[in-house]
Amino acid sequence: MHRAFVPVLACFIAGASLGAESKPDITVKSYDGRDITPLAATGRKATVLVFMMHDCPVTNASTAELGRLAAEFESQGVRFFGVYATETPAEATAHRRDYRLAFDSLLDPGLRLAKLVGATRAPEAAVVSPEGTILYRGRIDDRATKPGTMRPTARRRDLHLALEAVIHGREPAPRFTDAIGCYLSAK
Repeated sequence: MHRAFVPVLACFIAGASLGAESKPDITVKSYDGRDITPLAATGRKATVLVFMMHDCPVTNASTAELGRLAAEFESQGVRFFGVYATETPAEATAHRRDYRLAFDSLLDPGLRLAKLVGATRAPEAAVVSPEGTILYRGRIDDRATKPGTMRPTARRRDLHLALEAVIHGREPAPRFTDAIGCYLSAK
């Protein structure tokens, strides 16, 4: 299925908070049917939500980098979730298998998590503090230069740099980048 590419609109100002009333209460199903509240306080340094689509070329090109990031940062107190908006459990399971995704995956057909953090594209990452502050939101790296065009390798690993800053107690800079990929739409 083809997804249209559209510009990203910044939905939150820098330092935006999700609000205590909405952040921890969103519970969604995992790809295998478990109830998960991904932004609940867990004693972690941060939670990363990566919005994904199984049929998006940019998402698929980013899976190896996402796997590296999860392997590097989960042991340092960062929890990763892949978030699928349009996929069935079977599609999410197949995508996880085909791209060897080791981090947990969630189904969000109503885009509740995407709306909460302001994500509009796949792939797009949101790094959220335990207090509910959006520490970073945007692209995984700069491989996608414009719709339909990708570099063979990244020049800037934006999500990696943001997570390095968070781990070391610094504010990511920049806090928001424009993601280029497939437009998220509710199922």
